[in-house]
Amino acid sequence: MPSHLNAGRILRLSAQKFGRRNFLEFGDRGYTYANFHNEVNAVAGWLASTGLANGDRVMLLSENTPGYLRMIFALGKLGVVTMPVNVMLTPADIAGLIDLARPRHLVAGERYLDALREARRLSGSPQLPISVAAADDTIQAADGQLVDPVAVSRQGPVPEPTPARPIEDADPAFILFTSGSTGTPKGIVKSHANIAWSAVNHQISEPRRSGDRESFCLSMAGIAFANFILLDALTGATCVLEPGFAPQTLAHSLRSKGITHIFLAPTMIAAMAREVPDAVFPTVRVVETSFEFPIGLRRTAVAMFPNAQILWSFGSTEATMARTPPEYLLTDVSCVGYAGGLDEYRVAARTADASDGIGEVQSYGPTVMMGYLSTDDPTFSRSLGVNEDGWFDTGDLGRIGPDHELHFVGRVKDMIKSGGANVFAGEVESVLVEHPSVQDAAVVGLPDEYWGEVVGAVLEVADPEGIDLDEVRTFVSERLAGFRRPKAYFVVRKLPRNPTGKIAKGQLRADIAAGVLDKR
Repeated sequence: MPSHLNAGRILRLSAQKFGRRNFLEFGDRGYTYANFHNEVNAVAGWLASTGLANGDRVMLLSENTPGYLRMIFALGKLGVVTMPVNVMLTPADIAGLIDLARPRHLVAGERYLDALREARRLSGSPQLPISVAAADDTIQAADGQLVDPVAVSRQGPVPEPTPARPIEDADPAFILFTSGSTGTPKGIVKSHANIAWSAVNHQISEPRRSGDRESFCLSMAGIAFANFILLDALTGATCVLEPGFAPQTLAHSLRSKGITHIFLAPTMIAAMAREVPDAVFPTVRVVETSFEFPIGLRRTAVAMFPNAQILWSFGSTEATMARTPPEYLLTDVSCVGYAGGLDEYRVAARTADASDGIGEVQSYGPTVMMGYLSTDDPTFSRSLGVNEDGWFDTGDLGRIGPDHELHFVGRVKDMIKSGGANVFAGEVESVLVEHPSVQDAAVVGLPDEYWGEVVGAVLEVADPEGIDLDEVRTFVSERLAGFRRPKAYFVVRKLPRNPTGKIAKGQLRADIAAGVLDKR
């Protein structure tokens, strides 16, 4: 059955309903729904002329631009698989993704053309064509052709291209890559239905209204396109697009552009507080963020956005996202809440006689990925990484509360077994970051001949030499049982993070084992 849930179709329907309203704003430029859709058709027509068709793959490496968005919607109209890549990756990293995913075409933003050329040289496909999505809205095609979708659109309606075969909802739409912090990145295959349902579920959980204005400064290398930009397109909202996250620039936008909605990762909120001190943004109604959100930073966010509902999400690119009820914001940092829309969670017991209710969190629903990309299964006929019953093992530990709400306990790989007792890193970290001298914390298991493992804590602090660790130890001893208390402390000015902003615990473990970090 032809696709009902294709991103290109969603844009077309919204162009009919909201044609004269701005869909996109970028700097001093505005793009109405009708004009942007016409421009997307022009890009899709050019892509089809290059021979790209259903199931082919195109890799994108760019900062956020209107051209980047046109390319994503245009690829969707043709059934071509979109593969956005994080701009923080090195050329060697990207070369590995080229070899893994085998694209037919590469598209670069102007700033990243040299990096993509180097990645192509290092890969096993050094002759892949590269086109450039330029900042002036044109496309410099690999064959030298100049494609100007804005100019073509001004000449009148551009016919919507017909894909080589009908697109089905179950066809692959995106391959999204994990950060690779624990090894070779995985390719997460999402169908057109997966992508559209991410937007629909988000709308069920946190509705957008026609006329809302959402600031978008995230990378499109993850699921953010589906959760935010496609949601804006679905509902007639306006996406105010930023090239990336820059605290001062974003603060100006929040003050001057009537922004009502924004997603900011906790690290972004911390950077805003640090670089734009005492900033207050009263027009913002909804701030969404992610789960790794210490209580002190939550209070900072409340002061920064005094009129906003602050929602923090929990989930994964592979599967669903949850929205936590706002009443838990300052009262229970473990509460995740409920899966969005028509997705759901369950907790699988670790052992048959588990009495603490803690187990691995599993996700089910229309956003769960098709599977992980396999080099020996290019048609995605096997759902690698998804159980036979359709449930996905998230790798997170949790428990279900009395009102069926989910509480996050930690990562499966972050559970420390010390003397036969289970210690969950997240529980220890949530205590450590409450100390006023601790900006962030990472807890890892350290090998010990007697206990098997003991708890180690790496603290991110402003002044590594000036922190009073005896005071921290006293603070922790008043809040944690003995077996949960860190037995070794390490202090750094900045914790290492992977390209998605998460703490790189694998690197911390390696640095500790190699003696790079001094035990205190």
